[in-house]
Amino acid sequence: MVFSKQRGTVYSIWGGSRNIGEAITWILTATIVSFFGWRAGFIGAGIAGIAAGIILLMILKDRPRTYGLPDPASAYGEESEAVKSSDPKETRRAQLFVLKQPTVWIIAAACAAMYISRYAISSWAVLYLQGSKGYSLIDAGFAMSTYPIAGFFGAILAGMASDKLFNANRHIPTLIYGIANIAGFALMFWGPQSRVMDAIALSMIGFAMGGLVVFLAGLTACDLMPKTQ
Repeated sequence: MVFSKQRGTVYSIWGGSRNIGEAITWILTATIVSFFGWRAGFIGAGIAGIAAGIILLMILKDRPRTYGLPDPASAYGEESEAVKSSDPKETRRAQLFVLKQPTVWIIAAACAAMYISRYAISSWAVLYLQGSKGYSLIDAGFAMSTYPIAGFFGAILAGMASDKLFNANRHIPTLIYGIANIAGFALMFWGPQSRVMDAIALSMIGFAMGGLVVFLAGLTACDLMPKTQ
């Protein structure tokens, strides 16, 4: 378990990293499909996935203690929060404890609602831009790349700002990101009709989604639940 004072920052790095790949995917996939057909889009993505898997097999390492290194928490003057018990009964008891907490279910419901809007954008926005706003496939792909690029910055800022500015309190920044998300959707559907405004709207949505994924997809629940029970 990541130590508390740096948890938001670490989560933000995780949340931001996937946005880089998503941005590249929108641009390259749209270009490949336009020139070589939809089958080439699947083949290209498959080749990229295999290559990434091989690279990860070569460079990924186990936890520092596996190599005789000290716990990272000590570098920040914190006590490690890792659960030392490996008893399956203790693990099941902790899992049941978490499932009985109303707060966890509220976070889960909020996360589900957020993911509905997130995958609506990821899966359908490129078609919406073509069908309702007259974009070509390549133009729609480039426009969509603003969404994950902004998401990268939103994710990075979310964790770091909540650690540094809000003293690891995730609630206020989550509310701010949620309002920004709603504003982005409102601008997309009811704002002035121009490609500049579309790019701004997608950037707002992406920025907000980047932060909301960090907060709702694990960080907030991880902060609220005890590490042992």
